[in-house]
Amino acid sequence: MNKDTVITYQSAGGNIRFAPDGEYWITEVSGLQTDISLNTSQSVGQRGATVNGQSVQPKKITFNGAILGRGGAAGIEPLRRALLAAVLPLESARITFAQEGQSWYLEGWPTKTPALSDGLRPQSFQFQFYVPYPYFRSAEQRSYQLSGLRAMWHTPFYTGGHFYISKYTEDAFCRVANTGNVAQAITLTLYAAAEVTRPVIYNVERGSHIRVNKVMAPGEQMVISTHDKDKDAGQAVRFFAQDGSEGNGFKYITPDSDLAMVVAPGGNIFMADAAANKQNLRCTLTTAGGERHSI
Repeated sequence: MNKDTVITYQSAGGNIRFAPDGEYWITEVSGLQTDISLNTSQSVGQRGATVNGQSVQPKKITFNGAILGRGGAAGIEPLRRALLAAVLPLESARITFAQEGQSWYLEGWPTKTPALSDGLRPQSFQFQFYVPYPYFRSAEQRSYQLSGLRAMWHTPFYTGGHFYISKYTEDAFCRVANTGNVAQAITLTLYAAAEVTRPVIYNVERGSHIRVNKVMAPGEQMVISTHDKDKDAGQAVRFFAQDGSEGNGFKYITPDSDLAMVVAPGGNIFMADAAANKQNLRCTLTTAGGERHSI
């Protein structure tokens, strides 16, 4: 890590961003090293030992930092509450480290909630985080298709005969894997290549859905986010008209839609459908971990 590293703590209680340009600073992180235990044996007269096995130990990471509270004493109390609400006992969390355009994350549980100092500002804090799987995992983006055109042309290719450049996906379901321990919020992008009536996205295993109660004209697009930061900013549902103008699309979402839809740990199954002209729907699902799935 360096002074420009941005650390994000994400849990069911909220998201906290630790960064040099923010209200929360991380001044020291200890325990990131990986400890390895070796099981050895030694017979009589043997020089040295024989390694029979080895195991990588979990991490216990300690974070030290400060709440700056640039807004004064009145502004520091909400920051304290937000930190305590995010780092909750018994709640799993994801900690992401972003540096020089790349991101890695660890998942685990807090073993010591934040201990905050007294006084006005700044206020120092410390908390501990237990990581059972000790390796960093990449948060780079991937793309999966839920509905739309799937590329069929690849190189090298055979020049004789007939082949398709693209093909409309006929898969009934899209399987999305969350290899972590924390549920991830999603962003859905629905685009109408031609007229589509009342498109809907199903989370099959959860038994929930998000439905757009509208006949989408060619070129129209809906971007639906279940991220807390987008909800707080009033950007949970955005509608883009044919001319590219942007507006609030919340009025098109049916009341029974699940705007808290997530990708749960393990396997998840999603399905795209529409009341009419499903073949004209192009839908992409992006998880909070950065994976993109075209439904």
